[in-house]
Amino acid sequence: MKITCWSDYACPYCYIGETHLKQAVEALGAAQSVEIEMKAFELNPYASKDYTGTTVDRFAVKYGLTNAMAAKRIQQIDETGRQAGLDFNYGQTRYTSTFDAHRLTKLAQSKPDRTLADRLSEHLYRAYFTENLELADPEVLVRIAVSEGLDETEVRAMLASDDYADDVMKSVFGYYQGEVTGRKNMLGGTYRVNMLPTTCHVYFGDVMMASANGRLAHVPVSEGISPEKGADTNGPTAVIKSCAKMDHLMTGGTLLNQKFTPSVVAGEEGLDQMANLIRSYFNMDGHHIQFNVIDRETLIAAQKNPEEYKDLIVRVAGYSDHFRNLSKALQDEIINRTEQSFN
Repeated sequence: MKITCWSDYACPYCYIGETHLKQAVEALGAAQSVEIEMKAFELNPYASKDYTGTTVDRFAVKYGLTNAMAAKRIQQIDETGRQAGLDFNYGQTRYTSTFDAHRLTKLAQSKPDRTLADRLSEHLYRAYFTENLELADPEVLVRIAVSEGLDETEVRAMLASDDYADDVMKSVFGYYQGEVTGRKNMLGGTYRVNMLPTTCHVYFGDVMMASANGRLAHVPVSEGISPEKGADTNGPTAVIKSCAKMDHLMTGGTLLNQKFTPSVVAGEEGLDQMANLIRSYFNMDGHHIQFNVIDRETLIAAQKNPEEYKDLIVRVAGYSDHFRNLSKALQDEIINRTEQSFN
């Protein structure tokens, strides 16, 4: 039997729940016949890589509590952890991004030693909740990994790369899709997930503070499955290969935006390269890719002098509109999309 758990190393309930699950399996004498598989889930994909405030303050803001109420709630969680036999110190945790910790787990899961990933996961939980270490600190991750048997050189190389980033995305998407798809709605139908934001990515960004990927406070998040602004540094082919790893066929639709300057797609060679990009994406079961073929300078000029660009139409996020009709926030979001090339 395989039991799959979607967990985050910063989630106290995940640690407590997995501990109870393992205790139950042991009590039943089923340890040899039950496999517990951990898959990545991020409570906050935009969490900073730097420690930015106490758990009490963060808890109070997140749940709308006073600091005194938050402290009491945290004490209750600590006690629940201790009842499970854990040395729990949630109130002193140093909350940061757990993305690299999940990537490290994916590396461990790739090894022949089937107990390695489980030992590593337990150590990462303990490092966060008991030792109160920062799981975004690469030196912390290296020490933990090496102590559990991973090669230091390989770990450092992985942390310095983008390896396993798509695997984390696939785990998070799988959880989201599985929880939503098939649920009944009030009209008698069922829900399906899609990644077609229209303009809600502007609103979501407006109510969010700054995030670890360099996005500033109140700036739009990425639209659909498009890369975060400035993150797509390896060209359009790398983008479509990454996006295609999501199971588009399990959604009601996805959206990928790309922007090119007119010179990139000029002539027969430019058109052939564009056609090959599109065919490649669809051959990998990509669902929806759309383009703006325009340069940044033209968009900035159109923003400053809208009357001179009345006929300028752009692709937004699943629809087209006259550029001058868009809000400044949405105009800025389109201006700041990466200008790709085939070089």
